[in-house]
Amino acid sequence: MTEKKKHFVSLSVKPLFVLLLGLVLGVCVCLLANFTGEQIIERSYMSDKAVLKRTNRAAQEFQSFVRQNSISTRDTDMLARWGETKKDYYIMLYHDQRQILEIGWWGADSAAVDAYSLKEQMASVVYPIVFRDGTFYAVIYDNSDSGLYDLLWIVSLLLGCAVLALTLLAYNRRIARRVVAISQEVQSIGAGNLYLQLEPKGRDEISQLTASVEQMRLSLLRKTSEEQRALQQNSDLITAMSHDIRNPLTALLGYLDLAKNGQYRSEDELQSYLIHRIEKFLNNHGRRLLGWDEILQGGIAPNATVMSWRGEEGGIAAVTSGHHAIMTPGAYCYLDSYQDAPYSQPEAIGGYLPLKKVYAYDPVPASLTAEQAKLVYGVQGNLWVEYIPTPEHVEYMIYPRMLALAEVAWSAPERKSWSDFHTRALSAVADLQKKGYHPFDLSKEIGSRPESLQPVSHLALGKKVTYNSSYSPHYPAQGNTALTDGIRGDWTYGDGSWQGFISDNRLDVTIDMEKETPIHSVTAAFMQVVGAEVFLPETVIISISDDGINFTELQKQHFEVSKETPIRFTDISWQGEAKGRYVRYQAQAGSEFGGWIFTDEIIVK
Repeated sequence: MTEKKKHFVSLSVKPLFVLLLGLVLGVCVCLLANFTGEQIIERSYMSDKAVLKRTNRAAQEFQSFVRQNSISTRDTDMLARWGETKKDYYIMLYHDQRQILEIGWWGADSAAVDAYSLKEQMASVVYPIVFRDGTFYAVIYDNSDSGLYDLLWIVSLLLGCAVLALTLLAYNRRIARRVVAISQEVQSIGAGNLYLQLEPKGRDEISQLTASVEQMRLSLLRKTSEEQRALQQNSDLITAMSHDIRNPLTALLGYLDLAKNGQYRSEDELQSYLIHRIEKFLNNHGRRLLGWDEILQGGIAPNATVMSWRGEEGGIAAVTSGHHAIMTPGAYCYLDSYQDAPYSQPEAIGGYLPLKKVYAYDPVPASLTAEQAKLVYGVQGNLWVEYIPTPEHVEYMIYPRMLALAEVAWSAPERKSWSDFHTRALSAVADLQKKGYHPFDLSKEIGSRPESLQPVSHLALGKKVTYNSSYSPHYPAQGNTALTDGIRGDWTYGDGSWQGFISDNRLDVTIDMEKETPIHSVTAAFMQVVGAEVFLPETVIISISDDGINFTELQKQHFEVSKETPIRFTDISWQGEAKGRYVRYQAQAGSEFGGWIFTDEIIVK
């Protein structure tokens, strides 16, 4: 298929189209406003009831004038002067069915009488008026609407003109915004941001300019990349030559050291030897060694700084032995974890690290002395990008958690306030969004797994659990009491409430109810986090026994385990009627994926 060619519309032609559109809209608004106004006038001000009310008032005023001044129908001068002050109505006087006088804003006129007889005016209200020379009959015509219709046309025309002006203004503002946007983008490129992609919008000269600037950016980026590539090739050549010269000597030195007295009997000792050698080399070149807490294994180098990531233990061990430490435990500082309910978030490696938990971290353990605390340099946030394909996703993962980590590093614990920070974080997120960044929308945060917010009460609460297959020492939760303590886990297997199983038989436990107990349901929760190799069980068996040896199977369920759902939390239950003292729950891993099995509580009701 061939791409459809876009028609070019010049900026010199567009204003004419906009003007025409504005005129059409203005005329339509003007006519609509006039029509609507006329309807309102006809239904309210010019209704029969309203007109009658005004003519009644006029008749009373006319009769009062005639009586107070003892006027006869021959006093035309006085009647004329009175009529000249009345713009909203005029009066026809009749005697014996014959019109004798017409009074209005033009005065009093008897020349144009006999136009209509009184009988011909019977459709109008007739008012008897008592003059000095007798009683006469008046027909009063309301003329107050003439000015209203004129005013209505003026207002309608003004509205039409306003629509035209707004149309032209909107077009001008749109053009101005496009020009300002391209100007800012050009300035950013000029400042060195060659990765800012420009997207032409529209089919006019501005879009052509944007496309030309984008071509210039790509050309500069290619040239810059070629220059960097050439520099890297030169550096690689020098490095290779240095390596070829030094590598044999380095190897010989290493083998000689290792051969001394057979002193390196383990991997930890060998690692320690290498770390010491590397630190000596760095110190000789004015540098200092910084390493993850694994460098503690086998003996730490004299001047090394430890990055404590596997909890705080490594950092504590470092500072108590006189070394500096940077605290970066995974539970608080690994920003590649989910920051909200996983089902609402882009796929991540696993874990759950909300903003509140980051803010709650204190990088100086309470067990340290004041002198030891001085050896804690600070904290570090970490973001691994296995599941983060774009810069926008990076922004989403670090903001606003990076703001919380900054306050953890720079604020004394006693000066921190979660409620105050949360308010400021909401404002910061909104500001980042306005500036074009892509932070996590804190205002839509779901929060913790509802099951974790309060303990659950059930028949097996506090009962003894026998592990027929042991849990992993890496994820013990609360040990032997974890599955009957009433505490359910949050969104992550590492929160200390989920118990992990990686043995061949995975989960296989027996709960002693202490006595024969009627049982109606048995439930356990499981999670799936594909990135962390945590999967739902393939087979679940729930059994009951009176003696703890001979079990009767209540239910055996088989499930299809798939990686298509990266994150999943589900309850697997049996419901029915049974009676026994011992309840056995077994959950087996699938043969295809294997992996971990995690559960937080076995609920018996």
